[in-house]
This record gives sequence, C-alpha cells and structure tokens, in this order.
Amino acid sequence: MQIDAEQAANPVLTRWLGYGASCLAPALMLAAAACSPSLNWRNATLDGLRFSLPCKPDTAERPVVLDGHSLSMAMAGCQADGALFAVSRIALPPGTEAAPLLLQWRQATLARMQAGPATERTLPASAQGSPAMVIYAASGRNPQGEPVQAQLVWLQSGTTLFHLALYASRISAEMQEPFLSAVQLP
Repeated sequence: MQIDAEQAANPVLTRWLGYGASCLAPALMLAAAACSPSLNWRNATLDGLRFSLPCKPDTAERPVVLDGHSLSMAMAGCQADGALFAVSRIALPPGTEAAPLLLQWRQATLARMQAGPATERTLPASAQGSPAMVIYAASGRNPQGEPVQAQLVWLQSGTTLFHLALYASRISAEMQEPFLSAVQLP
C-alpha cells in the first residue's frame, strides 16, 4: 500500500489506512455516548451517506482494485477512545454487478486483519431512517500485531458501495451504537 506525504504526516489516517478499512491491502443510541467525554459525536457525510463520528474526520482518496476493476475509494475516519472509526465509498463502474465486489471487499478486509470466522447479525431499519444492515463481527490483529475487534458493515445505494468499520481492542456499546444508528443512505 502506498501512502502519500500528506497521509504519512497524519498518524491517524496512516493507521486507519493500514487497518483495511480502506479495504484492500482496506452505532444505535446517541444518548448513551453523550456521557463519554472522549466520544464527542458529530454528523458527517461521505458522498451522500450520512453518519456520525466521535471526532473530526480525516479524509483521503486512493485507488484500489476489486474484482479486476480499478476503482477510486473515498474515505473518512478518525480515532477516539482507543477506537478507529472509518467509512469508505466506491462508485461502481457502469454495468458492474455489486455482489462480487462486495464479497471481495469483505474477504480482503477480514484477511488483512487476520480475522477468524466472522459472525453476522442483522440490525433492522430504524424509525430515524437508518437502513437495515448486516453487521459482521470479527476478531483479529491490527497492523501492529495486537488483538483487535471489528464491527463491519457494507451497504449499497444505487451504483455506490459504502463500508463502515469500527476497530478497537474492545468494542463497547458506547462506540458501536451511535456510529451505526446514525447511518442514512443517500
């Protein structure tokens, strides 16, 4: 994975890119998190996807290859309370099926973190407009070789694919719930 000079000067973004949230190489009750001073939730967007992050996001864009397609991946993410929060976006080329790309993206992300088998659970759509989503929970290693847990979601909106990722040594409800509950597709 290549990192440009601006990214190298930003340790949070560099660590984030190394996690695989960017995919290849790369959250439900706001009130519960309001008590945590290290998680200062704010609204953010990435190409029409609305979500919340507990810190000011860094952004980047980089090329990736999925299912033989050279694609541009836009990313936004930040680190707070020992956790890494990341959102990525890929636009599908015309006439491209999403399923093979999503499968390869998921496999690459799990392989990058040396994850054991992931468990799946479905989060139903919310009255606030969050879509139904399948959350993949996995344990593995971060780029420094330390144990890490991940909560991973892939979504599609038209010809755009999104990936939400939360990485931490221990994921708490105060991290996960606000991150995932605020998601609204474009």
